[in-house]
Amino acid sequence: MLLAYSPEFVTHPYFRCASYCILFISTLYLYGGLNRQDIQSVRRRIFSASISCLLILLDTITFVRRPNAKGLSLTLLELSRVHLKLEGLGTALFVPSSVTLLLFMGPLFSEYRARYYYRASDWLRECYYTLDWRWLRTVIVAPCVEELIFRGCILFHLKRELKSCCSLCLASAGFFAVSHFHHVFEKIHAGYSWKSAIKSCTAQVLLTAFFGTYSTFIVLRTGNLLAACMVHAICNQFGLPDLRAEIHLAEMRDGARGKVLYLAILVAGLFGWMLLILPATSPHLFSNNSPFCYT
Repeated sequence: MLLAYSPEFVTHPYFRCASYCILFISTLYLYGGLNRQDIQSVRRRIFSASISCLLILLDTITFVRRPNAKGLSLTLLELSRVHLKLEGLGTALFVPSSVTLLLFMGPLFSEYRARYYYRASDWLRECYYTLDWRWLRTVIVAPCVEELIFRGCILFHLKRELKSCCSLCLASAGFFAVSHFHHVFEKIHAGYSWKSAIKSCTAQVLLTAFFGTYSTFIVLRTGNLLAACMVHAICNQFGLPDLRAEIHLAEMRDGARGKVLYLAILVAGLFGWMLLILPATSPHLFSNNSPFCYT
């Protein structure tokens, strides 16, 4: 990696951010291959993503560390510049993620109704078939790696150039969303046409941009990267709900009453999230004195 003695443009925040995105995505394909659902490919991608994340973090540390620092030691203050800190960790993990769950009240209710007659053996059997390498990638590795790269390292560099919460959220979300356009190549490899692949990925990129904005907002408000990791894991676990199918299922199960109840719970969850997200991420709650969380 090119470090502090490079020409000025190489250390420019936007150049650094773009190079991190390219490094992260390229390693997924150079070692992981194109079939993201193949188990061997999943294992390789977990390894390659972890390596690229480590390289990006090490490069960012060269900007974070004090000029007179010796050895490999890092102070808590230096780590906090990439939003890694232990202060208020329990609150950061629990409060924003609990409010985020309100967005999934409809799917949660549907799951509750579907599993109402589950026995303990049914739960264990489902866990056995669900907790595999793909689940590990989607719910554990991807949130941690992506948050560290995009909301830790890239956001650190963006703060060298941008000075408001709104601009930081949009810029970070932009890099995060564009980086997900690589799924076009996977879909083409799977047999999609160029047109259908781009159309499918455009919807995914727009959704990713929204989540990237939300995740950056949480990091700037709480000052804690692990809060965003937990929220990211929850969203990946649930995915984008098929509301039409779930509403139809609720109507089949409980008639018109079930449909109305599902919609009421869904809307109540959305309004609850809108009312609580600001107080739940109040900087004072997390002892966060960063000026970026107010502007």
